[in-house]
Amino acid sequence: MKNKHIIKIKNTLFTKLFMRFILGGAAGYLFTSIVTYILTEIFKINHLVSYIIPFTLATIFNFIIAVKYIFKVNDNYRIRFIKYTLFVIIFYFVNILLYKVFYTFFNANFGSFVPVWVPQQFAIALATSVMLISKFFIYYKFVFQRT
Repeated sequence: MKNKHIIKIKNTLFTKLFMRFILGGAAGYLFTSIVTYILTEIFKINHLVSYIIPFTLATIFNFIIAVKYIFKVNDNYRIRFIKYTLFVIIFYFVNILLYKVFYTFFNANFGSFVPVWVPQQFAIALATSVMLISKFFIYYKFVFQRT
């Protein structure tokens, strides 16, 4: 029984659909990382605020990418957007919480040896990775499923 679930997950993760999802996520990650770095290092804005601003913008843009490029659905936009928005709110706070936990951990353990942006980037990368797989399965099953 366990093997069937593992095989199903494996077969779902190694598809063109998941690869498109990763590319969309990578674009969002790059945007978030670069803008967060600029806001923190150049404009001297608090690290958490510097993360929230680009993360919010990337989240809005990602719906359009998901509908048109990743999942390629062309119906029920309003219902999908409502579902997406509800999940985004949940994911938004979980992502920020994960970022905060990871940043605190990396900063506490390595902060005295490296500049502030290093633990920040590790925290962003780890939070993004955890959320990427979670989002894919939830969006695939509950938001962008084909009718």
